[in-house]
Amino acid sequence: MKQKQIIALVSATALAATALAGCGKTSEESTQTTAVSEAEGTAKEDLPLSKYPETVTVHLGGSLNPNAKLPEGMSYENNSYLDFLSEDLNIKVVYDWIASSSDFDEKMNLCIGSGTIPEMMNVNATQYRALLKYDMIQPLDQYFDDYASDALKGYVESGGEELKKCISNDKGEMMAIPAPNITAGGINEMWIRQDWLDNLGLEVPRTWDELAAVAEAFVTQDPDGNGEADTIGILGPGNTDHMNAIGGNQFGLDPLFSSFQSYPQYWLQDEDGTVKYGSIQPETRTALEKIQKLYTDKLIDTEMLVRNNCQEAILSGKVGIFFGPWWIGYTVSDATLAGEADWRAYFTPLSEDGKYYTHMPDPTSTYVVVSKSCKNPEAAIKIINYLIAYGKDWVADGTSAKLEVSQFYPLWNVYENADEIEVSTETLEKYLAGEITMDDVNAYMATLSPEESAQMQAMTSGMSDDQILQLFSASLKARTTDATLDSNKSKLGITDLDTPSQIDIYATDFDSKEKVQNIIKDYNKLQQDDGKEENVINYTDYVGIMMSSVSIIINAISYVLIAFVAISLIVSSIMIGIITYISVLERTKEIGVLRSIGASKKDVSRIFNAETLIEGFVSGALGIVVTLLLCIPANALIKHLTDISNVAQLPVAGGVILIIISMFLTFIAGLIPAKLAAKKDPVVALRSE
Repeated sequence: MKQKQIIALVSATALAATALAGCGKTSEESTQTTAVSEAEGTAKEDLPLSKYPETVTVHLGGSLNPNAKLPEGMSYENNSYLDFLSEDLNIKVVYDWIASSSDFDEKMNLCIGSGTIPEMMNVNATQYRALLKYDMIQPLDQYFDDYASDALKGYVESGGEELKKCISNDKGEMMAIPAPNITAGGINEMWIRQDWLDNLGLEVPRTWDELAAVAEAFVTQDPDGNGEADTIGILGPGNTDHMNAIGGNQFGLDPLFSSFQSYPQYWLQDEDGTVKYGSIQPETRTALEKIQKLYTDKLIDTEMLVRNNCQEAILSGKVGIFFGPWWIGYTVSDATLAGEADWRAYFTPLSEDGKYYTHMPDPTSTYVVVSKSCKNPEAAIKIINYLIAYGKDWVADGTSAKLEVSQFYPLWNVYENADEIEVSTETLEKYLAGEITMDDVNAYMATLSPEESAQMQAMTSGMSDDQILQLFSASLKARTTDATLDSNKSKLGITDLDTPSQIDIYATDFDSKEKVQNIIKDYNKLQQDDGKEENVINYTDYVGIMMSSVSIIINAISYVLIAFVAISLIVSSIMIGIITYISVLERTKEIGVLRSIGASKKDVSRIFNAETLIEGFVSGALGIVVTLLLCIPANALIKHLTDISNVAQLPVAGGVILIIISMFLTFIAGLIPAKLAAKKDPVVALRSE
């Protein structure tokens, strides 16, 4: 037995060692003995992309798409990107482990738990916080100041204080290189076919009801004029998209939720600091009920959440309305320029107070961090600098077409200005005003990320300057307004606390709730009597709604139990009647004797009726006693399980009523046998055996 325990212990130890071996090497094994310094005499302005005098080896963890294909002769650890880094920066990338895209997070979490993380890595927000908590990564302030390129610094600075908070520890030290999100890119707008509106003589919808009416018209009134009922009112998300703001957000239904100030899957903070989960708030319930109504009425795409590609439905010309960010205009630009569709973007539907509410995504969701054991942390910054500097060239020379950037470039992220939409708009306005030339626009486009640049080049390939101008003008037409600071605040949901649109009231008990209701009713009556309908308060009693639902459920259960009890009573009554009838048959001779000595028919009937009443009383009383005895263990069990006392009770009045019911039913059951006994002929009865 002892030998088996030793073997098991050794096996478990070996298994653990095997599992941890794939996470990474120890600091002594994975890092260089000493850090490699820059070449003597390297100017500070050259540091971002300077070449090390000696090879610097960095250890990473890799994420690999199982379906990714590389040109023949290349591999994850041997490809053009790594050759560029080796030749131009003298940086050698070694992967401690490579996991599939679906397993990467799990693998990284295992390494964090075991304390054997790679020297450099891309991590998500949860992993970043764990690394901070367990003090596994090093500050990057000095390295960032010295080595970050002006472009990288500009991207990080564009995120402002909110982004700075995300990448700083409690001491204010910079602990990660973020990939800033385009904050404006997460705001969904309503995109609508203006040509369909014109065909049907409709105005742009602004409220929920107007949106529903327009969607119904798009579905039922043949807006494309082909004589077939084949159009979609509102396009919903596909099977890879999100219904609300979490994630990519294109084709989601954000504005429908936001019009009720509903933000599912977000944690919300009240003015008093209370944090609540958006998915379970009353506003979300209301929004879902309204969205369900649109779906039931077939105003929202009936194939929502099952489509593989929502763009196909849009490009087919069968969609009248969809929701998406500003950049989704690129998707419909060809159709707009060709005159096949006239897509316009609006902030709608508005809330009941006439405002457009929205939200912003996190300043970043992806971080590049460096372990405390890394001897050359600046190498991570150099790798990022290199991506930003030469990414556009890889698009131009076809390298990106051969290699998947997100898979095979180490520490890959999309780096762009957090205020990209403002930068783009300012550039366009300057061009339209004649302040800059197309060469200046091209210079700006050269600063875009590889993906943005590729998208822009594909879209504008073969177009003249005038056509490009027309494209941008069309994309901005719907958003050209006489906006002011106050109106923008209103659209973004920045409200005045002195004029709230909604107040939540939390009563301490049911009596207080009733008092609140009465106060609101009295106030509303006064306002209506004074003709001030605009001051009437719309009060929704969510507790009352919940209790009403609970009451309906309890009543339904009670009706079912009553039905079972009624069936039991009917069966019991029948059995009592049969037993009484058998008793009459067995006592025939006794009935004959009673009749012969002068007993009347009523006297005989009274005897049997009295017996059934006594039986009903005894059985009812016995049932009450048994019920009272069973209540004791039942209450004890419920008290133990739920901490609720005295759930099972039998009121005195209820017990008395039950006994009376028992006597009444037995009496009714014995009436027929009693009458049969009274009608027996005394002579015949005396002859019976």
